Amino acid sequence: TALVASGSRATSGDQRVLVGGGQVVVVDGDPGTVRAVDPLTLADLGKPFRTKKPIADAVVDGKGSVWVLTDDGELTQLAYSSNAGRFRTDEHRPIAGAGSESRLVPHDRGVTVFASDGGAVVQVGSGGDVAMTVPGLSGSVAAALRSPATLVPASVPDAGRVFLLSAGSLLQVDVGDRGCSRPGVPQVFSARVYVPCEGTGTVMVLDDHGKRAGADIVIPG
Repeated sequence: TALVASGSRATSGDQRVLVGGGQVVVVDGDPGTVRAVDPLTLADLGKPFRTKKPIADAVVDGKGSVWVLTDDGELTQLAYSSNAGRFRTDEHRPIAGAGSESRLVPHDRGVTVFASDGGAVVQVGSGGDVAMTVPGLSGSVAAALRSPATLVPASVPDAGRVFLLSAGSLLQVDVGDRGCSRPGVPQVFSARVYVPCEGTGTVMVLDDHGKRAGADIVIPG
């Protein structure tokens, strides 16, 4: 009964609001723009960061760093400085194989890139960088919204597969052969990966080795 709206702003369909590490940012995919906003009023803070190419994906990790991946495969780590009133670039690097279909998964620190445009998985900023070629990773990716750096899942719905970056090793799990022909966005909880099977009303549970960790969870309807 005491909730009061402190601020509001209009957004377009191409804009995303990201929250993490005490930061709130608004990302516009095209043209590529990242704006820090006040958590209470939602008014812009300082100068926005602009990219030369459209933004394929953007996330905020647990430390409040903003990670931006552009259509041409450039990954940039940003941190907003309230004193300077602008974003500073902490890291900038090209990701081989990344493009408009690639997706990011944020961790407590750093991100994992599922670069499905060129078949690669890259982890950056988590304390132990990982880069590997994955020929089977292609097409549209449904990546976890957040995960530990030691267990990072992403589904490829059209292929009926789930890819797990587990303790530095990459596992390809053919869930289509297990009755989950169209896996949705996976989630991680307590060292288990929960994969919704679209159209079946079930959730498949996998362990960190890609094996079943129990019976499927049946969701009524």
